Amino acid sequence: MKKDEETASKGRRIREKAAEGSFTVETALVMPLILFTMIGILALFFFVHNRAYFTAAVWEAALLGSMEEMRENGDGEAAGLERVRERLEMGFYGLSSAEEAVTGGEEIRVSIGSLHSSPVFGFSWSSAEEGACSVLRPLTFVRRSRAAGKETA
Repeated sequence: MKKDEETASKGRRIREKAAEGSFTVETALVMPLILFTMIGILALFFFVHNRAYFTAAVWEAALLGSMEEMRENGDGEAAGLERVRERLEMGFYGLSSAEEAVTGGEEIRVSIGSLHSSPVFGFSWSSAEEGACSVLRPLTFVRRSRAAGKETA
């Protein structure tokens, strides 16, 4: 009877160790997949951050250029281009290249084309952001508003 109990307890211990070993093997197989996925998602977050930053930068540069264009000797294109380049000087994770363009006239248009690459998977994403703002002429607007108010009165 004693021998049967020893054999049964020995069998239980072997099964328990086998279960622990199978968990270790499963974890070793699944863990690289989990880490690879997490790093890929992190790279995607950096891309989304850069794209949001570039979108804000082009609108800011277009607005600044339109305000500068209104001045007597103002150069809206140069002001917009300077602001975009200033914003692009920051280091961006995953940014491979960026090209900026500014066109002027009655409407200042600013655009940034960028290429982002993921160091993990070797994927690359491209994005193009564009912002435009009409040249702001507050005096003309106020005069037209006053004239329209006098006509209705």
